[in-house]
Amino acid sequence: MTEVGHEAGPAIGAKQNGFEEIGGYFANRGLGGSTGSGEDHQENHDVYAVLVPWFVQALGLIGFYLLTRRLHFFPYTALLFVLGILMGYGATVNHRDDVLSQSIRLWLNIDYHVLFSVFLPGLLFKDAFDVDVHLFRASISQLLFLAFPLVLLGTLLTAVVIYSILPYDSWSFMQCMTLGTILAATDPVAVAALLNEVGAPPRLKVHISGESLLNDGSAVVFFYVFGGIFLYQEGIQGLGGSMGVGEAFQVFLRMSLGGVAIGLAFAMGLVIILYKLNRRMEHEEVVLQVASTVTVAYLCFFTSEILCGTSGVIAVVFCGIFTKWLANEMISDWQVMSSFWSLLEHLLNTVIFALGGMVFGEILGRDNSHEGRDWGYLIVLYIFVNAIRFFLMFAFYPINVRIGLSTNWREVVFASWGGLRGAVGITLALGLDNLVSSQSDDPEKMKKTSDIFFAVGGIALLTLVINGTTCGPLLSALGLTNASESRRRILESAEQATRSHLLDDFLHLMTDERFFFVDFALVVHHCPLLKDLTADELKTALEKNKKSVHPSCYRAPRLEHVLPY
Repeated sequence: MTEVGHEAGPAIGAKQNGFEEIGGYFANRGLGGSTGSGEDHQENHDVYAVLVPWFVQALGLIGFYLLTRRLHFFPYTALLFVLGILMGYGATVNHRDDVLSQSIRLWLNIDYHVLFSVFLPGLLFKDAFDVDVHLFRASISQLLFLAFPLVLLGTLLTAVVIYSILPYDSWSFMQCMTLGTILAATDPVAVAALLNEVGAPPRLKVHISGESLLNDGSAVVFFYVFGGIFLYQEGIQGLGGSMGVGEAFQVFLRMSLGGVAIGLAFAMGLVIILYKLNRRMEHEEVVLQVASTVTVAYLCFFTSEILCGTSGVIAVVFCGIFTKWLANEMISDWQVMSSFWSLLEHLLNTVIFALGGMVFGEILGRDNSHEGRDWGYLIVLYIFVNAIRFFLMFAFYPINVRIGLSTNWREVVFASWGGLRGAVGITLALGLDNLVSSQSDDPEKMKKTSDIFFAVGGIALLTLVINGTTCGPLLSALGLTNASESRRRILESAEQATRSHLLDDFLHLMTDERFFFVDFALVVHHCPLLKDLTADELKTALEKNKKSVHPSCYRAPRLEHVLPY
């Protein structure tokens, strides 16, 4: 990793929770400006770290526009990851000192806990807040079954495949288990948008989103257990620890149940705040309600993860779900609330996927040990990861179909293929790589965590590009996009009502002399629902328009330019 020198001056927080300070913008720096020489002052460019997130957002805007207009099938997050790879590789290989390259290097050294505390609370609370609580409660037995026993089995099978099949002799079994836990965390962002767009069954949507939320929580807990043992075995001072099966089980219970308890406590506090601020006519209090959810989400994660040593992921997930359940009617303006959290999720996802790509590119640029065979092994691992997920989902299908909301084989096929890897897995691998780089100068130890990130980043990219782009055709092939008869009738009724209102408004406007010579073709271009307007519909709308206005005020609309159409 690129080292950043520390200037003279009072430093704060040299060691917290056993983690030494590291270089970069988030490292602890001298306060009150530079006290050194002019040369030292010139080297203090921490402010450049502000550039990367907003530069990435600008790239994201351009990329999103191109994807929605030209490349509908390609996931937005995959594009950001690819752009991040190019940025990280360029900053590492070129060794230039331009502002962007320096900003990228500062972000590559972001602190482990800062990374978790900035990105995970916002992403997880948004996903938890979007869950259909009633369906989630009905399917909780299925989701818990998928989240804990299956995640542990998936981790074990993935580790066995890596340890016994892939020819990495230097990898210990605990390193394989650590990689397995990271790959167990699924990300429904790309799939969730597709499910909403095509009107997939609600049961499938809650299974995908609910499983992902609880998977993330269990995967993070298993990551702390196996990752701690792996770091201890590597002999990195101050990191990890030795533990037996009984002690590991105690750690698992403390982190998971402790996270649930802290999440519930913060949820109750947030419900009280939302109740007190429930004044629908006061815009300022609507804003404060939104601010309170953000504040509580981040404080909940910090309290659980940093102060109490429990799972911040599980705490935030349960805080979000229970807040949605108990305070659903207390939200003054759901549109404002939903819009803000959608914005925050977009900003955080844009930065974290680009940052993951930058670290992946940096690894490629600084380390020439990844040869062509390593890319081949990565594809083999991708095949095994998907095969293991299919095997587990169908092996426990007889149980899954008898509990919760039940399921069917079509939904199981899609859930198996739609288990994309994304933000949480990238965050865990990135944090582990940065943590070891900050605590050890041993190239061999640094390479081991870089290899883990190489595998995680590669699997995330492959699942986003391959699985993500083929989920739409798979949904259609499985018949999961076929709308029910009742849904079709509702949509037709809504379309007819909207068309009637549009036509009525149009006729009112045509009584105004400013619009007598309007081009109806232009109107149809901007209002496609008025396309194929028939004479009978126009006659009915004219009669309705005449009845809606007092006879003394009625003016006949001028339709000379409409009748030819």
